[in-house]
Amino acid sequence: MKVKCIKLKTEKTYLVHYVPDWMDGSLKVGEIYTVLGLDFDLDMLSVYIFFDERHIVDVPMELFEVIEGTVSNEWKAKLWEDGRFTLRPKMFYEEDFFENFSDWQTDERERFKLLREKMENEH
Repeated sequence: MKVKCIKLKTEKTYLVHYVPDWMDGSLKVGEIYTVLGLDFDLDMLSVYIFFDERHIVDVPMELFEVIEGTVSNEWKAKLWEDGRFTLRPKMFYEEDFFENFSDWQTDERERFKLLREKMENEH
C-alpha cells in the first residue's frame, strides 16, 4: 500500500492533529510513502510510515490519499483490549520492538531494513 501526502493538518473539529513539531518541514505534500501498517482507533485511522530514514511513526490517514491500495502480505491483524484494531508486520507486535528500534539496536534495524525492502517491492 502506498500513500501520497496531501496536507499537514487534519480538519476534523472534534480531534485536530498536526504533524508533530519534530516532523515539521520534513513531511511534504506530494511525497509518497509505503504504508507499514494501519491503526484503527475509536475515532481515527492512522498509517505507519518510515519517516526521515530514522523513525517509524503513525500519522493520521486523513493527511494522505491512497495511490496503491494492495495491502502487504506481511501484515497481521490484532484486536486490542481497548478496542483498537491494527494491521501491521508481526515484528511490530514484539514487546520491545519500537523501543529497541528507536534506540538504534542493530537487530531491529537490520530486520526492519529487510522487511521494508520486501514490502516496497511486493507490488
